[in-house]
Amino acid sequence: MAIASGLKHKYSFEFDGIQNIQNLLQQKKGGILLTAHIGNFNLAKHFFDETNNHHIVNLVVTDLEHEEIKDYLDSVTGKSAIKLIVLKEDLSHIFEMNRALQNNELLVFAADRYTENAKTFTQDFMGKPVKFPQGPFKLAARNEIPVLFVHIMREKNFHYHFYARPYNPENNDAKNLLKAYLENLEIMLKKYPHQWYNYYDYWNDFS
Repeated sequence: MAIASGLKHKYSFEFDGIQNIQNLLQQKKGGILLTAHIGNFNLAKHFFDETNNHHIVNLVVTDLEHEEIKDYLDSVTGKSAIKLIVLKEDLSHIFEMNRALQNNELLVFAADRYTENAKTFTQDFMGKPVKFPQGPFKLAARNEIPVLFVHIMREKNFHYHFYARPYNPENNDAKNLLKAYLENLEIMLKKYPHQWYNYYDYWNDFS
């Protein structure tokens, strides 16, 4: 709220791996950015505004999240330049995603949660098995779309740190991508343990 209210000059922003986004876009295949419900990705507008790439970012969300996220982004960060693609039962979102990729745009998925009735993979995460949505990982692997793991994390002294790490697989399949994504996410969680937002029985181990 402070940043959107004219106090952006009091904050510092670090682009860690911004060249990876530039390298991805040079491939002209579009790209998939895999993030999680961690840190402050709602501030992505301010990072991409700096690089004049805000118009190529598409945040993929569920229908349930759609209005709440849109209202939140508009109220906290101002009218968002980041576009939303809503996952719908009629599968119309597939055409929107294909169109975005053909235009060399970026699709952003928070891939650490799955919705009811979604197809899932089970993979060890922080030492225990967890279910994750198949969709983002299959989309990237089957179509050989370049992938980055991205996070925006709050640090001391009014500082935000933007991470963008490339996925360079020897064997490009969905499960290998999920494994690499979770390895990256575990690094983030261990470094920023208080910035992950999940409020349910994540490991299904509550008694």
